[in-house]
Amino acid sequence: LLLKHEVVAIERGQDLPDEFEHGGYVVRTERDNIHCKIVINCAGLYSDKVAAMVGANNFTIVPWKGEYLLLNKSQGSLVTRVIFQCPHPIRGKGVLVSPTFHGNLLIGPTSRGPGGKFMTNKQILSQLIRTARKSG
Repeated sequence: LLLKHEVVAIERGQDLPDEFEHGGYVVRTERDNIHCKIVINCAGLYSDKVAAMVGANNFTIVPWKGEYLLLNKSQGSLVTRVIFQCPHPIRGKGVLVSPTFHGNLLIGPTSRGPGGKFMTNKQILSQLIRTARKSG
C-alpha cells in the first residue's frame, strides 16, 4: 500500500519488453514505477479514471453527498420497522426512517449531487425532518 502516489499511467507488463516473463503491470506514479502481478483499484472517487488506464472505461463515478440524522432514544419507539419511501428516478431510494439496534431512530440520507447547493446543518436537519414526515 502506497499513499500519496498519484497514478499517472498503468501499462500491461506483457506489452513492455523484458519487464515480466508472464505479464503483470507497471503502475507509473509521479514518484515511482511499481512492478506488480495484479492491481487493486482503491482510488475512490477517481477509480473510474484509474480503471480507464487499463481499458475499463465503461463507467463513470459521480459523487453524491448524503447526511443522516440520529435521534435520541426517546424517539426510537416512533417506528418499529424500516420505512422506505417510493424511489425517485434521480435521487434514488429517498429518505428512510429506521429504528436502530440501540433504540434510536435513524433518518436519512439526504441526497445532493455534484454542483448541489451549499446547505447549513440547520437546513440539512430541516430537510431531513420535512422529508421523513412524508413517510408517515
